[in-house]
Amino acid sequence: MERKDLNEHLKAKGLNIFGQPLYKLVWSSSELELRHGTFREFHDDVFIREVTETRWTKKYWYINERWILERWIPAELCNTAELPNSTQGSYEPIYVFEDGHRFYLEPNIKVLDFIVTMAEKPHRITKEEIFNEIKDKEDKEVQAIVDAMDYRSDIGVQLHLGSARGFGPKGKDNREKLN
Repeated sequence: MERKDLNEHLKAKGLNIFGQPLYKLVWSSSELELRHGTFREFHDDVFIREVTETRWTKKYWYINERWILERWIPAELCNTAELPNSTQGSYEPIYVFEDGHRFYLEPNIKVLDFIVTMAEKPHRITKEEIFNEIKDKEDKEVQAIVDAMDYRSDIGVQLHLGSARGFGPKGKDNREKLN
């Protein structure tokens, strides 16, 4: 399963030193990783043997059929003998697209942008700071739309600037009474 549209969007968030995206969206059930460790092998419920080796394993064996947002972590922060391919860094999960009851959530650009923005923050922020940041962004978007509006007539410009007054049907002034 692939979400090329969302992964293309995530590429714009930056690339690592190998030219790979810093963030990527993956399907949990299809991700494998090379892992070194001691593995127990079973046939149904019967224990067969225990072996220490390096093998491909399901990366998210504990998360079934969910989108996961991963972030690339440089090798100096994640290189370990358990993950032989981590010598050039590793993608690690930062968000599973499911709700608090473990129900599936569909990823979208707005949510991805929010999660990436929060992941890039150097410190923890409060709910109030998040609310204010979202409100400021929305205010800027609204102002950009207002600024883009074309006031073609003199009366349109005057209404926008507040130097003109509008009247309702039959010439009735629609301004609220201040008393």
